[in-house]
Amino acid sequence: MTPTEAALLCAYAEQCCPQQKFNEYTGDAWGDLLAEIRYTDAKEAVIAITRRSPWISPAEIIAEVRKMRAKRIDEYGPVTPPADLDPDDTVAYVAWWRDVQRQIADGDMKPKVLELPKRDMTQIENTFRRPPR
Repeated sequence: MTPTEAALLCAYAEQCCPQQKFNEYTGDAWGDLLAEIRYTDAKEAVIAITRRSPWISPAEIIAEVRKMRAKRIDEYGPVTPPADLDPDDTVAYVAWWRDVQRQIADGDMKPKVLELPKRDMTQIENTFRRPPR
């Protein structure tokens, strides 16, 4: 997160938590504490936290972001390595795996939707029709 994004996040959090004290130095402090957090994730965390609490801290934002990113990875499902990746090249595999995990956690990779073949449903519909009265 850049210093400008940290200031924007503080301004946003201040509007979400008007009873909490913010001043001209809050953005600098939050910027230092949240430097490794992406702004979009931090803003999403602010929204989630302020829905359940009238107060917010950088530690809560960090915890919420970790939870959100872990959930994205858990919900993504299995990932298949590219065919040209040498399974014996551990360094390349680890680099690929970390990159994929980061992309999934960032929300840049969406799970592939399994497309089922289309079926002719008339036979099933005829089986379950109500008998005539």
